[in-house]
Amino acid sequence: MSFLVDQCYGFSKNLEGLVDPTVAAIKDDEATVGTEASDHDQIIDQKAAAQIQAVARGMIVRSKTKKQTEQNAVMETRTKAGQTIMNEEEEGNESIEDNIRSVRELLKKNKTTWERCQKCLIGEKDGSTQTFIRVGFVTVHTTTENSKIQFTSKAEKSEKSYDMHSLEVLPGKLEGIFEVQHDEFGYVNYEGFLEKSLLLHERVLQPFLLKLKEHLEGVNTLLEEIDAWLSEPMTDLAFLRKTFELDETLKITTETTTLKECELEDDFQVNGSFNIQQIRDQKMLGKLLVFISE
Repeated sequence: MSFLVDQCYGFSKNLEGLVDPTVAAIKDDEATVGTEASDHDQIIDQKAAAQIQAVARGMIVRSKTKKQTEQNAVMETRTKAGQTIMNEEEEGNESIEDNIRSVRELLKKNKTTWERCQKCLIGEKDGSTQTFIRVGFVTVHTTTENSKIQFTSKAEKSEKSYDMHSLEVLPGKLEGIFEVQHDEFGYVNYEGFLEKSLLLHERVLQPFLLKLKEHLEGVNTLLEEIDAWLSEPMTDLAFLRKTFELDETLKITTETTTLKECELEDDFQVNGSFNIQQIRDQKMLGKLLVFISE
């Protein structure tokens, strides 16, 4: 019995000897595999980092190239502008900021005036010529019948054409510096043109603004002239309301409107017409009304 026990004990010891080296070998293999995996991951990380760095370098190069292209374009524009207008003498003592403010005020004023004028456009544009229409009282007619004098009027349509060339182009000194945009009427987009001009160097920008301001003042003169002509009917309407002591119920209409009726004595006859857009006729009409009311 003890022999068997001893045999079993020896076998157990031998088994332990076999198991321990196997376990150790497995652990060594795991450690080797782990090291290899770690080295492999490191290689992948290094490759990824290299790729990222390459992409980043490419982006930086492209960014620098794009920035350089933009800078070159700005420099080219400034040079072109300088060659064009640097010989112009600077006038006035205004700062660049003052001139920018003045130009923007002119642009705003011209835009508002043009928006009023374009509501009265008629027909198609003929070259640079644009035609406008207005409706208003022009003539007061007097007729006498059965010792009664009657003053009547009706609104008339009139048209007038203007040469709009100054709105289509820039002065020679400002052409060719920037690409010029035009609106639906073929007129220069001055607001966009001004914003582009602010890229110019200060030495060039000052005479540039003075030239642009001068041009816009000419545009303003033309638009104010058109606007004044279109506004005359309202002035004439106000004259009739005051002269015949009428309230705002008198409206501009193409229907014949009776302004006043008066009884006359001694077969007094007055038949004629008065052009209320003429100062002389306005005065004569006023004197007649005073005479027949006495």
